[in-house]
Amino acid sequence: MPICVITPRLPPAMDGLGDYCYQMWHHWPNGEKPQGFLVLDSVDESRKHWPQVAIDQFEPSENGLLTRLSKMNVDTVFLQYVGYGFDVNGCPSWLPAALKQWLDGNSGRRLVTMFHETWSSGKPWQKVFWLMGKQKKCVSDLMQLSSAIITSCEVNRQSLLALGVNKPVQIIPLGCSFAVDASAVKNWKQLLIFGKEYARVRGVQTHVELLEQLIKQGAIERIVLSGQCTGKDLAAEFIRDKLPSLNLTTAYNFASSQVPSSVQESGLSLMHTQSTHLLKSTSFHLAAKLGQVSIAEDSGPADTPFISGKHYLAYPVDKPDILISSLNDQHLESISHDVSQLASTYLSWREIAATWHQVFESLA
Repeated sequence: MPICVITPRLPPAMDGLGDYCYQMWHHWPNGEKPQGFLVLDSVDESRKHWPQVAIDQFEPSENGLLTRLSKMNVDTVFLQYVGYGFDVNGCPSWLPAALKQWLDGNSGRRLVTMFHETWSSGKPWQKVFWLMGKQKKCVSDLMQLSSAIITSCEVNRQSLLALGVNKPVQIIPLGCSFAVDASAVKNWKQLLIFGKEYARVRGVQTHVELLEQLIKQGAIERIVLSGQCTGKDLAAEFIRDKLPSLNLTTAYNFASSQVPSSVQESGLSLMHTQSTHLLKSTSFHLAAKLGQVSIAEDSGPADTPFISGKHYLAYPVDKPDILISSLNDQHLESISHDVSQLASTYLSWREIAATWHQVFESLA
């Protein structure tokens, strides 16, 4: 079953979907792997970074994708879908249109879609509010065309099922994009805030009351800001303004195989993502692999098998005292051990790739 993967871009570009493809391919079980990739940009850099696979570029239009896809000798397309990855407004209507034409060209062709995201929501005075309908239609159209529909967490699964397409939706979790193991030494008074620029700001703003109390009580002595930084460091500015006495370290734009020691040794990790969405979060996956204790806003239980208080900590943001009472070394070490175990099994790329292999085998 020759497989072509469609994704916005691949490493070395900083893109979570590309990292996902890279990890999945390298951990694929014995047998036929996806043989080609179609991307929107950075194709020359990706070919140098990943010479083992065929990588081609297509224009983001119905004809642009169909032309490239029709020239490939494949019978299965594996789509990595995030609307905003393919269209500035998050509704690439040309994408399902092109894939429908391609599928109609041969009854033996199949589309498998991984919905990394579904659609955005907003208020009537926000632009995204008026785009939700188009975003949902793109998702619905792709579901109708797909022989297998996959997502990474229960929140996304329920959103997809709510569209009423009447097809099953399977969950296959994400894994950590970084080639790193847990550090033998953990500093329980060092807190990591990892993510893209606005995600870091959102994390600090969400948990600022907790941070103020933790600093006042001496429970944390240093914050490490880390992840992608391409412009003004808004999170650092916010922290220096609100928490001027805090020791602040930054570690930005590092390669997935070169995680700085300041990141690895942090015992705590602050999430900008709510507890119900943890399994969607790159920050949480890195923290889990590093054996860090993640702290999240409590919006309900995370996906099974993750349990609050056992694999992560969650609290109502207006009641930080609830969390502070949990921060003793013995409890933190226990959470670190338990979440590391799940990261090495349930969130293992070997397990994830094996599950994907089974999905494609079932379509053969």
